[in-house]
Amino acid sequence: MTMNLRGLATAAFQVSSAMALLVGSACAQEASLQDIASAMRGLPEIVIYPAREIVTLDPAKPTAQAVAVVGDRILAVGDLEELKAAAGKQPYSVNPTFTNQVIVPGFVAQHDHPLLAALTMTSTIIAIEDWVLPQGTSKAAKSREDYLKRLAEAHANLKDPNEVLLTWGYHQYGLRRPISTRSV
Repeated sequence: MTMNLRGLATAAFQVSSAMALLVGSACAQEASLQDIASAMRGLPEIVIYPAREIVTLDPAKPTAQAVAVVGDRILAVGDLEELKAAAGKQPYSVNPTFTNQVIVPGFVAQHDHPLLAALTMTSTIIAIEDWVLPQGTSKAAKSREDYLKRLAEAHANLKDPNEVLLTWGYHQYGLRRPISTRSV
């Protein structure tokens, strides 16, 4: 199937116009869901998800009871009736999937356990592979000797020699593997 360039340019302009309206309305908070939805013709209908609670991370409106979505974009949060009214004549549906649940903002880490993440970010990482961390890259320790050398360096770098040193990550295929080490 071939697509002519004029059609492609028109489609790109419509999408960029819709996105500009969406971004502009998010900043100015003046456009209604009708304005946004009409600018996004051809995209999926609005889906409104009611929930027991939605944590917004917006200090002016920290919680809501429903969220309106088009495709993969959040349009608005509020209560169910408010969002239905804002949708006006634009087609919408109400999806009860999350009615008895709490919705929180998503994060990039799709598989973190909060306690493990907290321990990891406060530990000295000495793993068998490189770890890219916010404070820099922790290079791999490929042998027991390398691990013990890095452990001694980490201990020597403590500001207080009585401070707890928690390391996480080294193993040599299950053989003599110090996973967590405490120094006191």
